[in-house]
Parts: sequence; C-alpha cells; structure tokens
Amino acid sequence: MTWEEVEKSIQFLLENQARNEAQLGLLGSRVDQLTGDVAQIGDRVDQLTERVDRLTDRVDRLTDHVGQLTDLVGRVAESTRVFVERVNGRFEESEARFKQAEARMEKVETSLAEMTDKLNGLIAIVEHHVTDEARHKRRD
Repeated sequence: MTWEEVEKSIQFLLENQARNEAQLGLLGSRVDQLTGDVAQIGDRVDQLTERVDRLTDRVDRLTDHVGQLTDLVGRVAESTRVFVERVNGRFEESEARFKQAEARMEKVETSLAEMTDKLNGLIAIVEHHVTDEARHKRRD
C-alpha cells in the first residue's frame, strides 16, 4: 500500500469515527430524552394507579351500599306484602260486616214498613171511630 492509500484509509477511518461519535452523541441525547419520558410515564402510571385504587375503594363502597339497599328493598317489599295482606283481611272483614249491617237495615226497613202499615190502619180505625162519634153527637 502506498502512502496515499494509507492516508486515504486513515482519512476514511477518521471520518467514520467522527460520524460514529456524532451518532453516539445523538443516541446519547435520545437515550437521555427517552429516560426522561420513561420517568414521566412512570410518574403518570403511579398517579393512575392511585386513581384506580381510589376508584376501586369507591366501587367497593358502592357495592356495599347496593347490597344494603337490596336488603332494605327486600324488607320494604316484605313489609308491604304483609301490610297488603292485613288490609285485604280487614277489607274482607269490613265487607262482611257491611253485608251484615245491610241485612239488618233491610230487616229494620221491613219492620218499619210493617209498623207504618199497622199505624196507618190504626189511624184509619181511630179516624173512622172519631168520625162516627162526631156523627152520633150531631144527631143527638
């Protein structure tokens, strides 16, 4: 190899070395930037993890509340069922009493009508008797 060829080879190696160093510098900057990005992502993941934990606690509390509400609704439904049964029973009792009272009223009305007829008959007899007496007194 000639001196010129050695010089060209050295020049080529130096230029490659300079390019490699520039690329390494860029890669180092890029790695530093990525490291910062990864740190930010890590912080963001930590924040999200805290939020998920808080949300999980809320969901757990809501689940408990839903369970309590379900129990309460079940008790209210049972109380309502018992109440409706009692009201229906009392309604049936009242209906039976009403029918009994209605039957008694019909008897009273029948008795009253019979008494009215008898009183009217008695009034007619008394009027007839009074009228007859008045006629006899006029004749005398």
